[in-house]
Formats: sequence, structure tokens, C-alpha cells
Amino acid sequence: MQFLTKRKGLTIIFGGLLLIILSIPFVIRYLLNNGNPYDKYLVNKYIPLYLEKWVIQKMIL
Repeated sequence: MQFLTKRKGLTIIFGGLLLIILSIPFVIRYLLNNGNPYDKYLVNKYIPLYLEKWVIQKMIL
């Protein structure tokens, strides 16, 4: 009975590792095409006021 329990545990562990290994190319492709969503959020949310003014001045000139 312990053999079945060990085998089931090993199957779950190896299955999880296989899933992680197979998903790595898809994650890399997503990040290359779309960028990191967390970085996009931070950049869009926390723009200092002095930088906004600088960009507006450069756009006017």
C-alpha cells in the first residue's frame, strides 16, 4: 500500500515539474510580445510630476 502512495506522490511531483518545464517557452514568448504586466502597471501609475512637466515641455517645443 505504501508503494502506491509513494508512486502517486512521485507522479504528482514529476507531472508538476513537467508542466513547469513545458510552460517556460510560452511564458517567455508572452513576456517578449507583451512586456511584463507588473512593470507596465508601475510605469503607468507612478510617473513623477516633474517628469510629466518635462515631457509636456518637450512636446510643445
